[in-house]
Amino acid sequence: MKIFKRILISSLALVLSAGLLVGCGSKKEAKKSADGKITIEKLSIGFVPSREPSEIVTATEPLKNLLKEQLAKEGYDVKNVDITVGTSFEAVGEGLNAGTLDIGFIPAGTYVLYRDGAEVLLTATRKGLSINDDSAKVWNEQKPTKKTNDQATSYRALMIAGPSEKGKAIAKKVNAGEKLTWDDVKDLKWSVMNPTSPAGYIYPTLWLNETFGKTIKDLGNNAILSDSYGSAFARLASGQVDVLCTYADARLDQEKKWTENYGRKASIWEETNLIGVTAPIYNDTVSVSKKSKNITPEFKKALEKALIEIAKTEEGKKVIAVYSHEGYQPAKDADYDNEAKAQEMADKIKANTFDFNDFIDQLDQVNKMGPLEDILKMIPGLNKMAGLNDLKVDPKDTARMKAIVLSMTPQERENPDILSQARRKRIAAGSARPLAEVNRLIKQFNESKKMMNQMSNGNMKGLEGMMNQMGMGGRGNKLAQIGMQQYARRQKQNKLKKLKKKR
Repeated sequence: MKIFKRILISSLALVLSAGLLVGCGSKKEAKKSADGKITIEKLSIGFVPSREPSEIVTATEPLKNLLKEQLAKEGYDVKNVDITVGTSFEAVGEGLNAGTLDIGFIPAGTYVLYRDGAEVLLTATRKGLSINDDSAKVWNEQKPTKKTNDQATSYRALMIAGPSEKGKAIAKKVNAGEKLTWDDVKDLKWSVMNPTSPAGYIYPTLWLNETFGKTIKDLGNNAILSDSYGSAFARLASGQVDVLCTYADARLDQEKKWTENYGRKASIWEETNLIGVTAPIYNDTVSVSKKSKNITPEFKKALEKALIEIAKTEEGKKVIAVYSHEGYQPAKDADYDNEAKAQEMADKIKANTFDFNDFIDQLDQVNKMGPLEDILKMIPGLNKMAGLNDLKVDPKDTARMKAIVLSMTPQERENPDILSQARRKRIAAGSARPLAEVNRLIKQFNESKKMMNQMSNGNMKGLEGMMNQMGMGGRGNKLAQIGMQQYARRQKQNKLKKLKKKR
């Protein structure tokens, strides 16, 4: 069998090599039209579906002629411009990677996942702010922040302290020029967003890691998940949290609400101060495929100039406004190194997070292995548990659990902390299960989550206590602990592999 595999791999390698050689050998020089322009038969452009696809298609239709006209000025005769909206962000990245797309309008996160097959050409610009500094103290000294007509290729995430006593104390230390320590921040109440949010979670986690060697996870129960920036600022105003993580111009968006909706007498600029500023978060990109035959060094220069000029026209501005872009500036790959770090950090966080998707996976794995009582008998230590022979698990129980979980939204499955009573009632109705059963499952899940986190970190006290309650101790207890710890580590490793595959 091994010999056969080697032969197969070798044969495939030869076939692929031959194909590549044929491709290289058959590559012709670029065609030129009668007027001396270089002819491109078709230029394929992919847009990510960050809005309704039909809306993007309609808005970008004028780009076809705009691009043809502008590239003609640069010496290129483009016969056809094909614009598509990907089924997902990843689909556009894959298109660039495969060379089926020439150009992709993709966010920074997508670019760093596919930078092996794609090259960033331009970074989108938006209105800049009056302050753009690494120092929280500088932001505090120069507030209020104002929007400018200057075009910015990046923005910051900010850690903003509010009017609570702890918030005032930490801000006073920053404004005095003192260096913060982990002890200064770990006992503060932090408002954070969904773990997929760059400004509300990922980049603040990166800042905590670079500043203190810690992450938001290390804040434990002091990290409070908010479902919107509006609710986060409301909590900050009321003193429920001391610090919130948000995007740089969030206070401009919340300025009126601070006094009118949140009941504060003084302005948001008087009552809030920064304690931290993240590295720049670069805007969306225009990236090109490294594998497309159309994308030559000369064409990249022409395309770069063409898109910058198009963005200056009134018609061009309407096109790029579909992504809230205001213009474009040349970019380089190194601009997105921090985004790569952020993505890596996000993967680690997800790998260490036990959510309802993992819960479903575990249920499916267990069902494939056979009855639960038979599985328990195979685990060293657990197989001696008193009363195990009398244990029977109804398969319908797992089916009911699964029905409840599948009635949750993807966001709820990934972030169980947002499961409010109103959401639980909706889940109960959707799964046709009693609310008490939904609440019981969530409680069981939280206990499982706590135990999984303990086991993956080497802490077996929870399992030890559970086994002692079942009348198990000694060698059997130890064997079971080792087995369960290994299982927890495997789960974490498998999850990380899945995340990398998705990328």
